[in-house]
Amino acid sequence: MNKFTIKTSFAISAGAGSGKTYTLSRRYINSYLGFDFFESAEGIDELKPADLDEIVTITFTKASAIEMKERIFGLMKSILKALDNDEKAKKSNNLTFLDELSEDIKEYTKNRLQKGITQINEAYITTIHGFALGMIKKY
Repeated sequence: MNKFTIKTSFAISAGAGSGKTYTLSRRYINSYLGFDFFESAEGIDELKPADLDEIVTITFTKASAIEMKERIFGLMKSILKALDNDEKAKKSNNLTFLDELSEDIKEYTKNRLQKGITQINEAYITTIHGFALGMIKKY
C-alpha cells in the first residue's frame, strides 16, 4: 500500500520517532499537488489539487503543529532544489525519482510549490483547540 496516497483517508496514531510527520508531510504535498507525487506521476488523467486553505492538518500540541509546518514547507523547498538538479536535495529527501518525471509534470510541480511557499500563511496546520476556535470565530 502507498502510505502517501491521497486516494484514501486515514488517521495516524503512533509513538514518537515512528515517521508520522514524514508520512503526513508527503500526503500533504500530494494533496496540494493533486496527484500521488511520491508514488508515480505516470498515468495522471486529471489533476485534482487542493489549495492550502482547503487542507486541514490537526495535531495535539502547538510544538508539533509548528514542526509539521516547518517540515512540509521545508520539503517543498527541497523538492524545488531537487527539481533544479541539486543532487544533495534529491538524495537526502529520497527524491531520486524526479529524474523519471516528464518535463510537464516537473514544470507543474515547480510552479505549484513556488506558489504554495508564497502562500504559507494560508496553510491550516494547527492544534485541535486552534481548529475549534477558528471554526467558532468563522461561524
